[in-house]
Amino acid sequence: MPVDSGEIDCGVQGAESSDEVALDPRTHAYYIREEFVWGLMSGHPHLNPVDADKANSEIQTCCIDETPASHS
Repeated sequence: MPVDSGEIDCGVQGAESSDEVALDPRTHAYYIREEFVWGLMSGHPHLNPVDADKANSEIQTCCIDETPASHS
C-alpha cells in the first residue's frame, strides 16, 4: 500500500540533463529558483530551494522589464 510522505517532487527536464527537488509543504512555504548553466550544446537546468527572505529580496531586485514593447 503506498504511503503518503507529504513530499512533493518538482522537476525540470532540459535537452541534456534534468534536475529535481523534493519539498515538504507541511513545514513551510517554498520558493524555487531555476537557473540555467551552459552544457555542451544547451542549457542545464538547476532548481534551488530559497527561503522566503532571500526570495523576496531577489524578487524586489529582479531586472526583468515587464512593460510591453510599443509597436510604432
